[in-house]
Amino acid sequence: MKTIQLTLGALTFLALAGCTHPITLGEDTGASLRLAIENQTYDADAARNLRAVTGLDGVAAGTVMNQYRKSFEKGEGETGGVIVTTKVGGGR
Repeated sequence: MKTIQLTLGALTFLALAGCTHPITLGEDTGASLRLAIENQTYDADAARNLRAVTGLDGVAAGTVMNQYRKSFEKGEGETGGVIVTTKVGGGR
């Protein structure tokens, strides 16, 4: 029984492998990914900058983050967002 299952599995694999065709990639393969990464990079040389970062201290940053997290908590009667309705088309 095991031999029959292995034989049928091998034949199925060979039959399905025969239905595929080789994939030919053009010379611009990956160009969209490279372009997206380039467009989303704010400062490519930031890793070489060893100066100290200035801005919020730890306490102030913690307060800001706590307020940010609390802004997602819903109280009673609050919707948690803005409801916008639009009318599409020429209906009355």
